[in-house]
Amino acid sequence: MRKNGESYSTSIKTPIPLFMSFDYCDMIKNWRNVVLDHDMHSGNGITVARFLKKIYDIKHKLIIKSVKFLTRNHIFPANAEKINVCRAVHVFSTEVRAAIEYLGKYNNPGSVDVEETLKLMEMMHTFLKIHEVNDKTQHIRQVNENSAPGTDINDERLLWMLKTLPAYIDSIQLSSKANKMTGLTKETTEAVKFTAKSTAECLKYLLEKCGFFHVCFNARI
Repeated sequence: MRKNGESYSTSIKTPIPLFMSFDYCDMIKNWRNVVLDHDMHSGNGITVARFLKKIYDIKHKLIIKSVKFLTRNHIFPANAEKINVCRAVHVFSTEVRAAIEYLGKYNNPGSVDVEETLKLMEMMHTFLKIHEVNDKTQHIRQVNENSAPGTDINDERLLWMLKTLPAYIDSIQLSSKANKMTGLTKETTEAVKFTAKSTAECLKYLLEKCGFFHVCFNARI
C-alpha cells in the first residue's frame, strides 16, 4: 500500500501496536486467477499457464495419474470456482510443481519458461506455508521448515518476506510492462507486499518487545 509514493505503515500506533494485513487466502486465489488468465514476464523468462493445462490434459490419458486431485475446476474455474481457496492452494502444491518439473525435463528440456513458471509457483507456495502456521509441530508433520513457528528475529523467512518476495514481484511488474505484457494487478501486488512486510514486522515485535518464545504466523491474524 502506498500514498504519494510512500509505503503505508503496517501497524496502528497504540500502547500495543495493531499490525494490519490482508487475507492471505484471497491473495493466493488472486495469484491463481492471474496465472491462469495470462502469461507474465519475470525478467528471465515467461511464466505460462499452458504447463498447468498440459498436466491436466495428460492426466486424462494416463492410467496412473501424476496429480489425481487436479480437475477442470482447478484449471478452468468458473466465476464461482475462482473464490475457492482449496483449489487455488492445490494449483501451487508440491505435487503440481513436481509434475510440471517432470514435464519440462522430458518435453521441454532446458526451458527457461518452465523454470520461471516453477519459480513463481514456489514463491506463492512459500508465502502460503509461512502464513498458515498454526502450531509448533506443523513443520514436523508436513516436513517443511517454512511451516515452523517463528522463534528468531534473524529467521531467513523475514528476509524473504522483506526483500526477496517484494523484489520478485517488482521484477514481474517491470519486466511484463517492458515486454508489453500484463503483470499482476496493482491491488494484488500491493496487498502481497504489505502483508509480507506486516508479518515480518509483527514477528520481530512479538519476539523482541513482548518476549514471545515462538510465534505461529496464522495464529496472530
